[in-house]
Amino acid sequence: MLADVHLRSVRDVVLLLRSLPLMVGMSAEDSVLLAEHGLPRRYQPGQPVELEGPNGRRVHLLCEGTVRIEGPDYTEDSVAPDAIGFAAIIAEAPTPTAVAVTPCTTVELSADFVMQIFEDNFGFCRNALRGMCQFLLGNWDGLPKESALPEVPPICDDTLVDRLQHLSGSFLDQASLEAAVELARGAEPIAFQPGERMMREGEVARTWLSIVRGNVYCENGNGSTQVGRQMVLGVLDVMAEWPYSYSAYAVGEVLAYRHQIDRLLSVLRAHPDLTMGLLRRLAEEVLHVLAERTVRT
Repeated sequence: MLADVHLRSVRDVVLLLRSLPLMVGMSAEDSVLLAEHGLPRRYQPGQPVELEGPNGRRVHLLCEGTVRIEGPDYTEDSVAPDAIGFAAIIAEAPTPTAVAVTPCTTVELSADFVMQIFEDNFGFCRNALRGMCQFLLGNWDGLPKESALPEVPPICDDTLVDRLQHLSGSFLDQASLEAAVELARGAEPIAFQPGERMMREGEVARTWLSIVRGNVYCENGNGSTQVGRQMVLGVLDVMAEWPYSYSAYAVGEVLAYRHQIDRLLSVLRAHPDLTMGLLRRLAEEVLHVLAERTVRT
């Protein structure tokens, strides 16, 4: 077991870290940087995993074992591989408590270092986005949340201003003007006729849609829902690199914009503030899901 291994060098820590999804695609230099700032820790059942101390908050990269995390309104048994305390830091939420359930091996990092490396290295951000989207999809029924169906807006002329106005009502509403313009220029207007399928459950997710006008019926094996304009469809699946988790059909005529994931990632890479804002929103959703799951159990 890893918990019985004595880690003597940076190389040992690098090898340990390579088991983590957060490290997927990372260069040798990035791995060494993380290992140089990481402190290997071992915990026996019942021992507290310190997430806050005199020098500030900490993240523990859980390489082996199970840790019980308790926040203000949630309790979760986290199984390796995972990042203990990460969501709370990104969401600027209170520090949870953590206790080892089984023998555990972690790599401890200061929160300040974690935030710095996320600002400096988009690869870590991309892996965190992927991981949180996979968590959310795995803990929801896979369907978008049903939304109010507002009055149909006036038909737009599909100018750049129209696209910017549309993006201002989406999950990218905090994007800078420069970032919003880049995204708007890459949006492809597309019209769907009544009953036309807009995406198919199980297909490889390469694009996502934002609804400009009309209503959409979504269904999978868990149920169905209906959404309206300003909703985005398929973006979690695309960022998670999973197939679409539901099928979507136009209810009446639907006008939407189709977005390519490559452009979104390019814009996120060029605009760290936008990336961190998106990570924060996802982290808040993760904590919300944990709280809901705790209530159900």
